[in-house]
Amino acid sequence: MQQAKQATFKQFVLAGNHMTQREHIMVSSHVSLDNPGEQDGRDLFVAKGAKRAGRSISLKWAGILLALCFVVCVFMVGSKLALTKGLEAEYAHLSARYQAARQEQQRLQELFDQKSDASGICYYAVQSLGMRLAGSAETIALQAAGLPGTPNQGLLRGSTGAGH
Repeated sequence: MQQAKQATFKQFVLAGNHMTQREHIMVSSHVSLDNPGEQDGRDLFVAKGAKRAGRSISLKWAGILLALCFVVCVFMVGSKLALTKGLEAEYAHLSARYQAARQEQQRLQELFDQKSDASGICYYAVQSLGMRLAGSAETIALQAAGLPGTPNQGLLRGSTGAGH
């Protein structure tokens, strides 16, 4: 069985910027609509609605508010500049103190090197203390005794007894 194809018809709705006479449209009850095509002998009474302006601020108050914001912004920028200058002054002061400390460290290092010079110590010992450099015959030789190759286990562990 074959199914016959049926032709489809599209429905169009009148649209545009003109109204046809006696056309009904839905509007809100708050809107009064003059329809010149409708012949009505009745008097139309439309109550005056209270016109409320949208919420706004007057130009005078807007100017005052902008001026106040400008003053606050200038104050904030000024405080940031003062803080920056203060920090730069502190950094300069700390840098000067650091340089002074480096110079003092160098001076003390030179003084230490001068005082710890072996020739200066020997000269002081000979001149002021009357000491002289010992010869090889006068030098005492010291030798450190080493541990035995096989350690005594009792010595390493320790004992609590009174016996030797």
